[in-house]
Amino acid sequence: MTEPSYRPRRREGEDTPVRPPLTERIRRMLTPPPGPEPAAPAHLPPGAAPVTPSAAVSEWRPSSGWSLAEMFAVLAVTVLVTIVENTLLGSDAVTSLSVSGRMITRGAVVLVYYAILLAFVWWLTARRHRSFASAVGLRPFEWGRSLLLVLVALVAVRVAEFAYAFFVPAPDVDLTRLFGASATGILVSIVLWGLVAPFVEEVVFRGVVLGALSDLMPAWAAVAISACLFASVHFSAYLFVPFVVAGVALAIVARRTGSLWPAVMLHSLYNLSSVLLAYVLHR
Repeated sequence: MTEPSYRPRRREGEDTPVRPPLTERIRRMLTPPPGPEPAAPAHLPPGAAPVTPSAAVSEWRPSSGWSLAEMFAVLAVTVLVTIVENTLLGSDAVTSLSVSGRMITRGAVVLVYYAILLAFVWWLTARRHRSFASAVGLRPFEWGRSLLLVLVALVAVRVAEFAYAFFVPAPDVDLTRLFGASATGILVSIVLWGLVAPFVEEVVFRGVVLGALSDLMPAWAAVAISACLFASVHFSAYLFVPFVVAGVALAIVARRTGSLWPAVMLHSLYNLSSVLLAYVLHR
């Protein structure tokens, strides 16, 4: 049988060309060619280096991305440990302790709760060899503009919260009951609610949840859904609306500043003002 006319004949002694494996050929076809290098601006100040789009601070998304499976895993762990935490804090074994023993035990439970959440997010980043800070958005930011945005957002959230409380009667909620009204109790509340809680909750809800949703849907939808999830996990029907408002403000601050740190600052100021107001009213 003669060879088809469209197939080139090989000369005597010529080696047969080795074709790459099928998977390699498919990978080459699916890999887009590299784009052109960004052009440098026509006019730059003396000594200034051109800024590439990747180096510019833009609307934030985690650089390595979060999958929906990872997001749901973080939410599941958050719900589970929140239920366990609330059960332990209100258990008879804890409430029957002395004032100091109750404060120490509850402080330890809350601290372990946040440590578990933070460790789980860190484990998810480590198992895929990702940078924790980059994955959750802990990036440098512009201080002046970010601080102004944080203060404006704090005032807006507080105004909305007071307006909500004016129309919806607030239940009898006293933050001083958890750790007591002593100076030590105030200090424990400030450390846990004003420093630890804001950082860990922002890592979970703005770092992971908002990051995963932002890759799949428009910005407004990602902000709204992440805020609703943030409010739902607190398991309070009365606080759902105020926490949704706070969650929207926190997400907007994170996206507008390009970093998670301003959102942590806003969350911390919100919690600290709530704690201090509770102790002032208790007096």
